Amino acid sequence: MTSARFWRTLRHQPAYMLPGILVLATVLLLSGCAAASGRLLLVDEAVALDRARIEAAAAPLIARGAIVAVVVAKSGDEQGADFVRRLQATELLRGDVIVADGIALYVSLDPRYSELRAGGRWSSALPSDALRAVRQDVLNPALRAGNFTDGVAATLAVLDTRIAGGSSPLAWLGTAIRWLIYVLSAVVMLFFAVVLLKPLLDWLKDVWLRSPPGRLSVWLLEQTPPGRRRAAQRRTARAADMLRFTKSRSDAAHEYLSALVASSEQRKALRVRLDALDKRRHELARHTSYDAALIRDLEQLYQDYGPLLDECHKYMPAKKVRGPTGSHALSESSSCASGSESQTSSSSSSSDWLSTSFDSGSSGSESSDGGPW
Repeated sequence: MTSARFWRTLRHQPAYMLPGILVLATVLLLSGCAAASGRLLLVDEAVALDRARIEAAAAPLIARGAIVAVVVAKSGDEQGADFVRRLQATELLRGDVIVADGIALYVSLDPRYSELRAGGRWSSALPSDALRAVRQDVLNPALRAGNFTDGVAATLAVLDTRIAGGSSPLAWLGTAIRWLIYVLSAVVMLFFAVVLLKPLLDWLKDVWLRSPPGRLSVWLLEQTPPGRRRAAQRRTARAADMLRFTKSRSDAAHEYLSALVASSEQRKALRVRLDALDKRRHELARHTSYDAALIRDLEQLYQDYGPLLDECHKYMPAKKVRGPTGSHALSESSSCASGSESQTSSSSSSSDWLSTSFDSGSSGSESSDGGPW
């Protein structure tokens, strides 16, 4: 493959890859809609937390796709307004409601106030009364004892335990679907990466094989028993292909000769040329060993059939091509119209299904509980 052919192939890639690119974009969109990637947002104004322990305690929740926010403020308020402002600053609120994947823990030192919030994805396993129990029985006692890290880490662990214990079959199904979409996204991206890079890889391979080191490496490989077997297999396959190609050209030439509009002398001259080529083809086909010389002879024979076929084309009778008219054309246009309508209805129903699926996955409302500690 020359460099010009490489760039021509690369330039023509998007034309036939457009449907696949659209599929890739759709899969990526679905994976983005399925679930946000989990992460930890930690704000420790009082420097009261051991970050490593908090990250370890939040890891199971993050693995579930939760966005975990932990805020320890020096001064706040007793109504949770400061907590709301901080969540808005991190874009974890949609209106006054925490995002569906969010789990937030807030502690204010002055005044002493704590609050837990869980997004709609977790609210079935973490309703408000469950959050109240966790806050009063796990978080607040540790805060009053001055063990902020222990209290926050234990609270996150209990929240994860409750989510694991309260997972419904529907939640398990949603998790399975999200992982399936992730796997499909990875497979599709890998496939298109290979397809897009294939012209470049083929070009580099061709450049390498044409270079002196490449030819030397091929020669050295062919001196080994596996290399000799592989080279023999390639020559056998190439010879079979060329014999099939030359026979196809011979059959086409015979068919053309039977329908030529030409004088007897011209027909006779073409017949003599064709018989000579066929004789060479039969001689080459009788070889039992396929070496490089035989491959070159077959390739040359294939090329020699070309001018004969071109000469026959000049004497072929002209064919009249009639387009669809009348009722036939009308039926084709009607068929195309009905096909377009069915495709439109199919697309709209597909989009309705997708919107319904994702709406049902985030239909829960948030749960929260706050108060003094």
